[in-house]
Amino acid sequence: MSPSVALTILNWIAILILFLAVGALLREVRMLRALVVREVSYSSAGPDLVLGAAVTDGADRVVLASDTGCPLCGAVTARLAELAGTAGVRPVLLTYEDVEQWPEAVRQEFDVVSDRDEWQKIAHLSPPVLMAVRADGQVVDLSLPVDVGSAERQFDMVRKKIAHREGSAS
Repeated sequence: MSPSVALTILNWIAILILFLAVGALLREVRMLRALVVREVSYSSAGPDLVLGAAVTDGADRVVLASDTGCPLCGAVTARLAELAGTAGVRPVLLTYEDVEQWPEAVRQEFDVVSDRDEWQKIAHLSPPVLMAVRADGQVVDLSLPVDVGSAERQFDMVRKKIAHREGSAS
């Protein structure tokens, strides 16, 4: 076999290997995109978290744990205040800060609870943290919004979960 024929065969084999590698890379990117874009998250078990009576006040509640120091928290809190008003829901805003640090518009739409002990129960999570909490304090759903759009969708799901529980209890 001549050197030019051998070189041509090697070139075609290299092109074929590169083609298969690009195909595998595109498959991985497609799988990663599907994982990131997926709206409903998978959870094998519910959160094992119980909040105190200061947060729930004896009723099923939607609870947003947030602080004024993070820009995402501020945006999510402001947007959920608007949504809560139109949905007829009065959620709880759990924080470790003084209540007066929150804007008046937020305090009008949320029951702001400043409780360092309750905050410590979720301090390992990155705020904002959106939760559906039963009257006994058991957290039945927990989500971590990553932007305002995901916060809106998660608020709607948590609100429906609480409303479904209230409807089934009557």
